[in-house]
Amino acid sequence: MTHGYVSGGIRVLPSGSPVVSNLNQKFSFASDGDATTVGNLSNTSPPTNGSGLVAGQSSENDGYVSGGQTLPGANQNKIDKFPFSSDANASDVGDLTVARKGMAGSSSDVSGYNSGGIPTTNVIDKFPFASDGNATDVGDLLSNRYYMAGQSSTANGYTSGGLVPPNTNAIEKFPFSSDANSTDVGDLTGNYYGNAGQNIR
Repeated sequence: MTHGYVSGGIRVLPSGSPVVSNLNQKFSFASDGDATTVGNLSNTSPPTNGSGLVAGQSSENDGYVSGGQTLPGANQNKIDKFPFSSDANASDVGDLTVARKGMAGSSSDVSGYNSGGIPTTNVIDKFPFASDGNATDVGDLLSNRYYMAGQSSTANGYTSGGLVPPNTNAIEKFPFSSDANSTDVGDLTGNYYGNAGQNIR
């Protein structure tokens, strides 16, 4: 692993107006330094120029950006893909089962997963890395949740915290080896939402 990527997002202009970004940015792990713009998301038409509240997934060769919202607030169902091997724009390679934002993203070796989101849902859907295609509904969270963190082990996807509402401390796990619902496997130290997830692979 050589770089980190940041895709899309919402920022506020000096005027106070929010805008969504269509930028893909990259920064190096080998040395400390600023990020550089290396491409754009597929949604580049003003005034809905970009995506915010998206989820991210990673295969060995590509980065993925799922769902999100444009401004003034339309939810998206698209799955964008961009290569790690070269700096290039993302392309729209499929659709989620539900247009939504604020999901948790997870990745197995072969598939990307999106859990929950707004409109409030408990859907876990999966899309393949080997070929471009739409996501399929493969399971459910224990409740409708959004704004939670996503993590990935080699065998399972996890969602942590989030808003039900109210906010929750639940850690849920679902398997990569089969399509199944999640199970409650633990609690965070408190009830959190809008948290970030990391993992060691």
